[in-house]
Amino acid sequence: MIAVSSAYRREQEKAVAAPMYAAVHFVAGDAGAAAQAGDNGGMAWSRLDALSLPQVPADAAYATLEPGRTLADGRLRALPDDPADYANEGYVSAQLSDGQGYFAQQPALWFCFGEPQTIPGVTLAFDEAAGEWPAQVRLTALDGAGGVLMDRTLAPQGTVLAVDEALTGLRRLEVRFVQCLPRRRARLARVSFGTGVTLSGAQLCSVRQVLEVDPIGRRLPEDSLTFEVVNENALTGASGSRPYDPDNPDGLWGDLDERNPVRLSWGQVLTGGIGWAQAAGDSWGVLYAGSWGGVYGRGGVQWLEGGCYYLTGKPAVNGLTARFRAQSLLACLDGMYEKGVYAPAGRTLYDLALDVLQDDGLPQVLARARPWRLWEGLRQVRTTAPLPRRSHRECLQLIAHAGCCCLYTDRAGNICIQPAPAQETGWAPGPGVMLGRPAVEKTAAAGAVRCPVYRCRPAGEAEVLYEGDLAVENGGTVHVTYGASMAQRAAVAGAGVALDITGCRFYAHSADLALTGTGTAHITVTGHALAADTSWVTVGGAAGGETADFDNPLLTDRAAALAAARWAMGHLALRSTYTFETRGSPEAEPLDLVALTTAYGTGPARLVRCETSYSGALRTKLTAKRLAGEEETT
Repeated sequence: MIAVSSAYRREQEKAVAAPMYAAVHFVAGDAGAAAQAGDNGGMAWSRLDALSLPQVPADAAYATLEPGRTLADGRLRALPDDPADYANEGYVSAQLSDGQGYFAQQPALWFCFGEPQTIPGVTLAFDEAAGEWPAQVRLTALDGAGGVLMDRTLAPQGTVLAVDEALTGLRRLEVRFVQCLPRRRARLARVSFGTGVTLSGAQLCSVRQVLEVDPIGRRLPEDSLTFEVVNENALTGASGSRPYDPDNPDGLWGDLDERNPVRLSWGQVLTGGIGWAQAAGDSWGVLYAGSWGGVYGRGGVQWLEGGCYYLTGKPAVNGLTARFRAQSLLACLDGMYEKGVYAPAGRTLYDLALDVLQDDGLPQVLARARPWRLWEGLRQVRTTAPLPRRSHRECLQLIAHAGCCCLYTDRAGNICIQPAPAQETGWAPGPGVMLGRPAVEKTAAAGAVRCPVYRCRPAGEAEVLYEGDLAVENGGTVHVTYGASMAQRAAVAGAGVALDITGCRFYAHSADLALTGTGTAHITVTGHALAADTSWVTVGGAAGGETADFDNPLLTDRAAALAAARWAMGHLALRSTYTFETRGSPEAEPLDLVALTTAYGTGPARLVRCETSYSGALRTKLTAKRLAGEEETT
């Protein structure tokens, strides 16, 4: 659950609550514009490869010897000893500015492109963690011949600077910090090669966010966002400019493509603000993350992080409005993973997850910034089986299930494989926040849960796994697939072509073969096919109930299979499902443990689905599994 202030919670519990808002931020431009970044001197924890992240995690800022950056207020943390643990803070200059904010040598960054780029603008985000920005920055854009496309010195007015100037033929962009606050380091948290767009208020017709996680991994999680915006004001007609009209040559239609990052925010008006007495019960981290500085002592809006998404690249316009759909980073991992390997000595689930997340061809944000959170307990569970030929996200689903974990994407955009939380959030939804009574359904009793235990073994004799003819021109790499196997070998026959064995890569279900020359190659791959002996473990439940099978090819250890079966039975035994609406609870998340209050008492329940919608007002539809009292119904 997203941390909120006590003032926020009190506002929601009022008989007549103050309004809530939604805001959507995205970048219109080339989401695939990858650049090589460099700088003229940054701190050891500078992460230039993280500058393309859609947002910076709240705990990514480190305490330093600068004014205001040594406070133990929960938002700045100590630098970790291991460089591998550095968070994605972005660029931090080694130099400090003087008493007037100038530098002896101006800190600078540059971004170089291998191919000329056409972008509609540039968006820079500075020190978002501390809410600070430079007084002056200089942007210089160059083409491939060294010609100047843009050279401007700008004075930002906030943490985000959007430069709406189209650049054609861009090969190099330089960002130079001219003046900052006195005795500060220059900081750049994010850079986007496009035009930043923020939609809120009357610009947003509707927003719908769906978050759903199956606690025992039977289904892939859902984390989706749909928003509808005004394209043309019906009262002003053509003067509305139609920014999303595909026929508008000056519009944004051509710059809204797949994988463009989107950020969602939810806001609650605090009619009385937050005073010192009210703030005493909240941590500084909660207050800062909720924009406490903007609402202290007066009315204002406390903004909550709604989530990080990526456009699907399929907008729809009907004249007056435009509709966009976005999905989580995990949902983008729909490509086929074919690099599983048979490991007789066993490999950990943690290593398998890294194999999938670091595979070639995945979204570049994965390679740049490692946006994932893996449970350390995955290092204790081993498997000998290769990952099957499935999508990357389905492979992660199998890994999470084998480790009795949940797979989901958090609000910061991280792909997570973690156990379901065991600690309650402290939120007690009841008649005071519910819109009507909850609907309750009772599922069928679970009689037993069965999980197979696979014993992988190779065939004694080698056999032909793949045989075929492929045309080769000036060499290259060919990809072939076959059944699960080990100890593969390849041979190539044909005039003018040969096999470069040093460039070949063999996996359990496929191979990448490096060939030289030109001609028709007759390719043969041989190896030992893998078979699997299967036994079953069973965990009993209610007498006369249904039996559920959980088939996971990664379960090659009896203890791990038994743990998975018990884990699944623990959830299936929860038969009471509650569905209810609130006036708006965007801070709620699937897997949260809450104190569900009914007319007959209060007991723990686990949220499994949270659907929040906005169309001038907020509504949240929640689905929860009651954890207490089930022994009476099974």
